[in-house]
Amino acid sequence: DLSLASQLATLSITSTEIASFPENMPWLIDLTIKLGKHVPNLPLEMPRLKSLKLIATALSGSITLQAWKALEEVFISGNTKLSSVIGMEDLPQLLNLAIVRNAVESVGTIRGSPRLLTLDLTQNHLSQLPVFGELPALRNLDASNNKLQIVSVLPANLEEVNFSQNPLIDLD
Repeated sequence: DLSLASQLATLSITSTEIASFPENMPWLIDLTIKLGKHVPNLPLEMPRLKSLKLIATALSGSITLQAWKALEEVFISGNTKLSSVIGMEDLPQLLNLAIVRNAVESVGTIRGSPRLLTLDLTQNHLSQLPVFGELPALRNLDASNNKLQIVSVLPANLEEVNFSQNPLIDLD
């Protein structure tokens, strides 16, 4: 029972079945869930959440990040039933976004994150890159080990790009 967790700043849950989260966790800054057998809907009211790590959980379908505007770091890995990550518009504090080793087929649009430095989309099922808005700080993009065939529009300031292990046909 996490009903008393509404005052926590850091919450790390490993190998535990979670029945539910409180609707509002206003003080939470860091949330890590590893090896979660059942992960209920995450609280929408986490206005101070800076770090979100979802590692080898039973998440399936889609997850949206748009409600957590204070996010600086997102690490989503090993979620074999997760098919999309959306809601990455207007995350102004985001520095690092890693969506790796999932079954993600769609990432949607990434814009409104002027501080984003690193985007790692390694080992998913992406057949196309996300739609990029203006990302002036983005320097590193890794989309290796996906299903990319065509890569057209990339952010202008990239210094390092990795598209290895993709069936690329065209770099436009």
